[in-house]
Amino acid sequence: MTNQYFSHVSPTGVAPWYWFTQSGYTYIYAGENLAMDFYTPASLEAAWMASPTHRANILNGKYKNVGFGIAQGTYQGKPAIFVVEFFGTKR
Repeated sequence: MTNQYFSHVSPTGVAPWYWFTQSGYTYIYAGENLAMDFYTPASLEAAWMASPTHRANILNGKYKNVGFGIAQGTYQGKPAIFVVEFFGTKR
């Protein structure tokens, strides 16, 4: 991980919504879930569903599209797996 941060907003202030617009996805509604170091889909799903804010994104009926990104890297000197889940509804 080049910049060594794990947050919804980068140290320079870049928010998740920037990546939506960079990809050409114009949205009415958008959301994001992040996770690190889950090694099975079942454990990741269980953790997200146990978190009120992550669960709210997953169950939000306003979202019509979903996309996932998964990457391996190093975080704080240790191997890590990163998962991002983007939700959206196009304009």
